Amino acid sequence: MALDLSREHDAYAELAADGATDFFAMALEHGDGSVQGSSLTTHHPDGFSDADIQAFEVTRHALAAAMEPIAMRESQQRLLRTYLGDGPAVEIGDGHIKSGENTSVSAAILSADFGPVTFGNIGSPDRLDYTVFGPPVNMASRVQALSKGVNHPALFTSALAQNPQANTSSIGHHDIRGVADPVELFRL
Repeated sequence: MALDLSREHDAYAELAADGATDFFAMALEHGDGSVQGSSLTTHHPDGFSDADIQAFEVTRHALAAAMEPIAMRESQQRLLRTYLGDGPAVEIGDGHIKSGENTSVSAAILSADFGPVTFGNIGSPDRLDYTVFGPPVNMASRVQALSKGVNHPALFTSALAQNPQANTSSIGHHDIRGVADPVELFRL
């Protein structure tokens, strides 16, 4: 039976334009009970034969077993990219960041300062915490904690306020926990 491609999903038209003559889809049930779809196309002029479809059905469970680890890896990478960003996700996926390892980089922490920070997995084997720490991170946290007390939603240190493009005004010097001298803070 010929399809009227104008009434079907765009994917069918794209496959046909690429030379596909037949399309077959089946569900693959994974060991954890999740179900993934799998689709196959052919360029054979007669499409899939009954023997082809029977072979797909007979090998469906083996194909599901082979595809499950791939689907799990892709899901893991999406999750890592969502919560950690592209760079750290790749590093963790490639096995470069393990429990207790960290990496130092130079960074600008919004509202605080410029300087070296360290990021990595911190914690015990039972509970890992992927985090960033260092003097600029501490300063950012403490400066932002003051924002409610001085009734300004965003505060900055002089390291950021001195940027010629920043339109800030000083709100005076304030004591910052863990810093010996008062720090001048700025607002937008």
